[in-house]
Amino acid sequence: MKKNLQLTEIELKKLKETVKLLQEEIREKNRLLREYETDWALKLFNDLETIQGEYSVLLKPPPLILKGSYKNQGYRFQIEVGDIIGLFSRARTKMILLNKSVSDNGGSDLATDVIYTETAFPELLNQLDRSNFHFCQVNRSCCVNIRYYTIIDNEVVTDKIVNPLFDKYSHCKVSKRHVADFIAKKKAYQQISSLQKDQLRNILNFIIAGVNSFTNKKTMSKAIKPADNSANQQNPNKGTPGTNKQYSQNQGNRGKQMNPKSSGKKGK
Repeated sequence: MKKNLQLTEIELKKLKETVKLLQEEIREKNRLLREYETDWALKLFNDLETIQGEYSVLLKPPPLILKGSYKNQGYRFQIEVGDIIGLFSRARTKMILLNKSVSDNGGSDLATDVIYTETAFPELLNQLDRSNFHFCQVNRSCCVNIRYYTIIDNEVVTDKIVNPLFDKYSHCKVSKRHVADFIAKKKAYQQISSLQKDQLRNILNFIIAGVNSFTNKKTMSKAIKPADNSANQQNPNKGTPGTNKQYSQNQGNRGKQMNPKSSGKKGK
């Protein structure tokens, strides 16, 4: 009996904690809802700016330090993911081909557009591309940056390799099981790139223009009303053309009522 009572108390405690979490979540949702109701344009603007910033980081991750070798000497290089054309395997050695030369981060005079490492593809990709967004393995020995390559028939091709020593990597055969993955990643990259560069910016500019227009109209209406009131207070008999016309008609009707003989035929 005592054991059952202890279990009931534990379950009740867990239930209370769950209810408390749900209440906090509901309060947060209500807060966000009130923000959207009162300042929906500003909230939407902030959300879109956040998305645009996240897409910017996704498309251009921060630089990273990569350990590698060149002519059997160990070096450390600071590279950006966007500068890597592809990863290519030669037996145990992996070659990282860049679109420009990078300098050794250790202070030596070395500058190279190719870095060698014995790190396996999975570990190397986990280091370079944790989002699994930039690179796609197209066969056992080639893993390309989708930014630079396009697919034509059963090959991926690029014209970004300027070093003639590595010209053979300007086209690589794609195995059947990697075709769909490359096409999907390429499409996702193009869509997010378009959103980040053009569409999101256009939406943000449209919202800014709309908010500014609304704010200006509101400010102008507030500025105009006191001016009209002060003018009417200085000369209460002076109004707009419409009010002046109505005032004249009223005065005329009043005169006719006071002197009915002034209108119509005279009696005998």
